[in-house]
Amino acid sequence: MRPAVGRHPLELPAPATLGQALAQLAEQQPDMVSRFWREQRLLPGFFLFKNQQMLPPGQAADCTLAAGDQVRLVQPLSGG
Repeated sequence: MRPAVGRHPLELPAPATLGQALAQLAEQQPDMVSRFWREQRLLPGFFLFKNQQMLPPGQAADCTLAAGDQVRLVQPLSGG
């Protein structure tokens, strides 16, 4: 998804949550965000990291963000 989004800084009021950030991103990129985030929940097969720390999937929406935080979406791949 990096080609679709890449680095995409967002301006959010403080304090903000990851759920609010993804809602704002969904307004700008609805087709892309709907691939991994629906109804304030991360879809199976995806992981979110905040500042290199994996977030528990069921708690990602409530994660508080601070200025300068980096959020990464990862979709692990496997094969043989």
